[in-house]
Amino acid sequence: MVAGQSARPVDAAGNPWSASYVYDSGNLVLNMIYNLMLEATGRLQKCRLYQMSSDKAYRSTVSYLIVRDLSHEKVFAKALETMGVKWGKALPIPRFDTSNMPEVNELESKNLHNKMWTFTNNGETSTIDRIFKGDSPFDDGGTLEVIEGFPEGHEVPKSFQMHHRSLRLGLTLT
Repeated sequence: MVAGQSARPVDAAGNPWSASYVYDSGNLVLNMIYNLMLEATGRLQKCRLYQMSSDKAYRSTVSYLIVRDLSHEKVFAKALETMGVKWGKALPIPRFDTSNMPEVNELESKNLHNKMWTFTNNGETSTIDRIFKGDSPFDDGGTLEVIEGFPEGHEVPKSFQMHHRSLRLGLTLT
């Protein structure tokens, strides 16, 4: 907010970026476990935030982040598996039940939680498909998919469109 829409290497409060929050133990397995824990914790917190609001636009936005955090958890879990770590037996990551979150369910029905983009173009290559492949490392029955390039953008959820339309008309949706 401090920097507005300008590009500055600062955080949201205007503090210069210093990499002070970047963690590196010097042990790749420990780093992957730490990253898996961070993604799982981030998803848990977003699920809690979802439950704290009934605003449809807010829930639609947070739902996207919840689903993408799950795909990020899967990347670190698969990375651990490629290093021979049986992380699921040593560190069973508790799953937060999102079955009562219709916006999350809608995004997962589109397999968004099993997709990873390479963010490459102009002939650049990515090796993410060496890790992010096969069955989901979690018990959600999914198959992982790597997509070359960038995401095209996200479809605006119907609930958000209705909410936005109601705000323009001065109505309140419940």
